Amino acid sequence: MPVRFSTKGVKEKDRFSYWREVVCDVYVLLGCESEMADEFHGGLVLERLPGISVSSVFSDPLTVNRRKKDIARSNDDCFLLGVQLKNKVYVIQHDRIAELDPGDFAIYSSTEPYQLLCPRSYKQLVFQFPKSDLLARLPNCELLMARKVSRGNEIGRLVSGSLVDFSRIIGNTDEVVQHYMKDTVLDLIATGLASLENSTFELSRPEQHLMLRAKSYIHANLGNSDLSREMVAKAMGMSVRRLSGIFSKEGTTITAYIRFMRLERIARDLLNDLFHRQSISEIAFRWGFNNLQHFSKVFRIQYGMSPRDYRQHARPLWAV
Repeated sequence: MPVRFSTKGVKEKDRFSYWREVVCDVYVLLGCESEMADEFHGGLVLERLPGISVSSVFSDPLTVNRRKKDIARSNDDCFLLGVQLKNKVYVIQHDRIAELDPGDFAIYSSTEPYQLLCPRSYKQLVFQFPKSDLLARLPNCELLMARKVSRGNEIGRLVSGSLVDFSRIIGNTDEVVQHYMKDTVLDLIATGLASLENSTFELSRPEQHLMLRAKSYIHANLGNSDLSREMVAKAMGMSVRRLSGIFSKEGTTITAYIRFMRLERIARDLLNDLFHRQSISEIAFRWGFNNLQHFSKVFRIQYGMSPRDYRQHARPLWAV
């Protein structure tokens, strides 16, 4: 069920302090300022889902600052992505400014200072999720903070519209559907960011498209224990050597990427209440491992503990 916050019904003198507390509670610890503090209006509708939160927020003009002291006092390790719905917002991080008009979107990190400038009353859709989930799809995405994905870009327009559509229905689905919809939303976000010029910094545009196709194919076939670099290359219509060369430009291999994504899915399911009745071996088999001894070994290498210890003691990556 969505959680709703509004300054309506709050005494005028208390509205802006109330809004500041709401924003810090829903998103991350930060500072807010507004020249309209004495007559401020704002509202927010929040859906907290497994591994991701989605919120629709509107307010009068304000400035939001994520400061070094805020970062030092919190342990948030997430990305936030804003899809502009009304008027204009400026996202500032890493000495870059993304000027967002309706239909544009940009991403920013909770672990580095940022600023949001809202010179007029605005409305925005905000997605918030663990960094690791996007880094697994787009390893260079931390270099893309505060870079606008424009509605004028064909891919950007498609992704932006799809994210808005997903936000309208995702809260009305059951938990199992939400679990898989999250992956679809993150794949869309990765696709939109990858459309930015020089977003992979070493891959040419044709190679970017091949990489996206290959990763999408891998994500869709992780449960197939026969998934291999040969299988992926064949599906892409190219040689293993050629595809391996493209993956090497991102500092990985096809096999390593498959293994990483399988382990990421398993780790996520081990912490998901939806699967608490399933054994570790059942979850591992579902994601394509058929040798439990090998699975336990590579899981320990990646996560520093056994699958059993991880399930019992690991802190979830995202508190919902």
